[in-house]
Amino acid sequence: MIVAAVGLATTAAAIRLGWRLAKPTTAAPVMPTTWQIGGASMAPTLLGHHVELTCGACGVRWPVHWQANLRPRGPVTCWNCGARVPIGQSLPQAGTAVTLVSRQLDPRPPLTGELVVIAPPLPTDTNRSGPGEISRFIGAGTPGLGAGTRWAVKRVVATAGQQLTHHAGVLLADGRPIAERLAQAAADHPDRVDRPLDILVHDDRHRPGAMSSRWRPLAGSAPPIAVDADGFRLRAQQQDGNWVPSAWLAYHHLAVHDGLRPDVIRDDFPSNATEVRALQPVDRLSLRLRVNAAAGGTVQVLFRLAGQPRATIRTWPAGSCRLDFDSASGEAWSGDVSDFPQPDSAPTPIAIRILTGEGKISELVIRRPLQYRIEAADAVKWTWPLRLSEGQFYVLGDNVPLSIDSRQFGPIGSERIVGRIQPT
Repeated sequence: MIVAAVGLATTAAAIRLGWRLAKPTTAAPVMPTTWQIGGASMAPTLLGHHVELTCGACGVRWPVHWQANLRPRGPVTCWNCGARVPIGQSLPQAGTAVTLVSRQLDPRPPLTGELVVIAPPLPTDTNRSGPGEISRFIGAGTPGLGAGTRWAVKRVVATAGQQLTHHAGVLLADGRPIAERLAQAAADHPDRVDRPLDILVHDDRHRPGAMSSRWRPLAGSAPPIAVDADGFRLRAQQQDGNWVPSAWLAYHHLAVHDGLRPDVIRDDFPSNATEVRALQPVDRLSLRLRVNAAAGGTVQVLFRLAGQPRATIRTWPAGSCRLDFDSASGEAWSGDVSDFPQPDSAPTPIAIRILTGEGKISELVIRRPLQYRIEAADAVKWTWPLRLSEGQFYVLGDNVPLSIDSRQFGPIGSERIVGRIQPT
């Protein structure tokens, strides 16, 4: 045990020493400086040049990437309701402003999950998604930069000694999905690591005109659900001293890019209006809702995604409160088969019922966490498993479909890391 501990300490010291000795290919200004994101590869965490659109049908507002040669010429489909939204007269907005801390100022090696500035290996595959896919810092007139300097912002997802593999298109680090490792890193190091932003799937607070909600009661013998203009009143009832749950309120998903046909929830990126790609079914969702009730009660949320359905149960106090649910934290569904909400005209990936009490449920918002995937065309370039050697880092962009990163150019050496981005 002592020998192993000494060996581990020696290896860690060597990695730190190697990090310090590896000089960046292009030095950043010593003092922290403010920069601006130019491309789309870190959205939605960090936005590049974009336009803000507002759907005239449902009122939802969201950013769309703006690239001079790829910007949408015609209307854009609203991710929330499927309406067509004009974009031609929209004014482009500047990208997110960020603070770059150079390696000279902060010599600590990057942590898993940290955002770093890199000098990408060149040449990059600019035909993959068109020019502008790399998040660039525009440093005109900044001291210490040479002409033509091109940097990118990426997220460190694996460091020296870790092993990368992939399964069903999902990237894994030491056998765990990268998204899970990033969530753990954000919890362990909140001062240095920001968790990537979740992607909006549907917001029931925004409905187009008189269109009914995608949340609809399922038929059953339980106490019926009263439907209001802005919510749903669910009621459990007592029989012989026992509670009988309310009927199920189920979400019915529609494919906004395919004629609003019933579909499973897929990994769409609302801001990628110019990207054409195959959308994959998601395997994790989160739900936020508001409960208004005169007394406390219990609500159950059932997630019906790939694999076995998972259920979560939460209690609420009297009054008004918001509750959050995540399919990853649920337990395997063990209810009676007859109680399980079956799909009718559309898949029902999420269903809600009240187990005890009575309350009004409203403001239902569905999100999905980022899932870091690799396409087959990129996976065949490398020999798997891929173990990172001393001084190597595997970096990805949060905008998975658009980013050019280690999936294309491989792990990068520490000499390519210019500095880090402070958490926002």
